[in-house]
Amino acid sequence: MKAGRKEYALGFCVFLFIIFSFYYSLENKDRVPKTTLSEKPSLPTDSNFSQNIALSEKSPLGKQEYESSSFEYSPVSDSNRPDVQTKPEQTKIQNPITQDSSRKKEVASKIMQVLTGQSNASDGISRKQLFDIMSNKESPIKDRRRAAWNLSKTCDEQELQRLKQMLQDQNFPGTLKATIVEALGYSADSGKKEVIVSALEDKDELVVCGAIKGLAVIGDEDSTKILADIPKNSGVSDRIKSEAINGLGRIERPDAYEALIAMYYDSKTNNNSDLQEEIISALGQRDISETGEFFLNVLKDDSADNSLRTAAVEAAGDSKGDKTGFLLNALYDKDSHVRAEAAWGMAMAEEPANVTNELQNILINEQDSEVRKRLYQALNNQETVDIDAVVPVISRESDIDTKIAGYDLLAKNIDNVIENENLMAWIDKTVLPDLKEAALKADKPNTRLSAVITLKKIRTEESFSVLEEIAAQSTDSKVVNAITK
Repeated sequence: MKAGRKEYALGFCVFLFIIFSFYYSLENKDRVPKTTLSEKPSLPTDSNFSQNIALSEKSPLGKQEYESSSFEYSPVSDSNRPDVQTKPEQTKIQNPITQDSSRKKEVASKIMQVLTGQSNASDGISRKQLFDIMSNKESPIKDRRRAAWNLSKTCDEQELQRLKQMLQDQNFPGTLKATIVEALGYSADSGKKEVIVSALEDKDELVVCGAIKGLAVIGDEDSTKILADIPKNSGVSDRIKSEAINGLGRIERPDAYEALIAMYYDSKTNNNSDLQEEIISALGQRDISETGEFFLNVLKDDSADNSLRTAAVEAAGDSKGDKTGFLLNALYDKDSHVRAEAAWGMAMAEEPANVTNELQNILINEQDSEVRKRLYQALNNQETVDIDAVVPVISRESDIDTKIAGYDLLAKNIDNVIENENLMAWIDKTVLPDLKEAALKADKPNTRLSAVITLKKIRTEESFSVLEEIAAQSTDSKVVNAITK
């Protein structure tokens, strides 16, 4: 009896061992062997790092930081195994080498965010690292400029002194000096203006122009006076004078405006039309409510060169505020260049006023082809257009570019005329063949592309067939790409 019990106990133990082995094999059959240090798997590429800014291999954060071996033990997920129930996720074991590499990658990523403006420089980023990038001669110049820009905009008193030393270094690149003094204009440090003003004495024009931009950002009374005096100095170059004039145009102070107006009439007395045009262009950066009267006086000045009158209309079109009234008035000017510029200003208006009827009436009576082209484009910027009123004008066009501008206006409003059988028949018989010929045979590449773009807007079966024919026959790759993209 005792012998039988022993045999039974032994058999039971063997049975338990077999069951335990079976379950153990199920638990481990799909596990991935542990990676060894010698296998050295490749690290994933940080696409954001490489796309935004690629640091030199010799820079402080270069290639060597990514050459460390690293591994991470990661078993196959039990949730993907049909023969085993899901278990709680195991804690991953991080190799110390990986931890160090990951930390360096994180620092590099943060620095790139600062350099590309995606983060503030105060978000745990070492200022020393940014200084190192800016000072490293082996780093790409665009990386150094970005570092210089961010450091200078947010510098403290101690960093300002260090930047000042760099500006005094004759071997330090002028492009970086220009970046520093311009960015200092945004700095909150009280000593910035002294540093910027001293850079006006630099022998490099690029640095001087950067300093002028920095003073324009500061935009106080003293900075305005300094910039207003620069064009009066016969010893400075035209480039520096132009930069000072543009800087005054950006300063939103009455004395800056008054300085530009006085400068304009002084240059008129001296017959300096180039400087007059620079001043007019600079005034285009201001609000039309401030500059409108001056621009109108230029238009009324019979002694003014037509290039100055055209420049005044262009500047008015670029101005802030509602310039509709000024531009409409200029559409009746005796000079066709002035009228064309006024129409173009209305075509480019971001928030155009509803002046469809006025533009249509002017179009009907306009004799100049170039002006009509711009008027079609201006009407294209309106919410609604009376197609029946403009089609007779379009049908009489002979210049191909003007004709395409009219066809483009028609294409934009195609949904409003789709039920008009006579008009659609004219489009199929005349418009589509004209556009096809222009896309295939026009001398100017822009004309060929404009024809294709207009055809794509028409969106009828016939227009799609024409596009297919052009794609098969054209030897212009840009035309083909415009059709197929």
